[in-house]
Amino acid sequence: METLREKIKRLLIETKYPLSVEEIALSLGLDPRDKDLIYEHLKHIAKTIRRESQGKLVLYMLPPKCRNCGYI
Repeated sequence: METLREKIKRLLIETKYPLSVEEIALSLGLDPRDKDLIYEHLKHIAKTIRRESQGKLVLYMLPPKCRNCGYI
């Protein structure tokens, strides 16, 4: 049985485009309001990916932006 962190990691690796926290939550059947929990997992996943790949893979986080006007 996969942990939530493992599920998020697998989703990120298998997806070919950037995902928002809301998209990650919805893809895994989580409440989109649990953003803090997902961000906490993402911090650990970033460290794990870098360590396991010996620096060949990194997790990039794009800054949030307004959906209406694109303001960052």
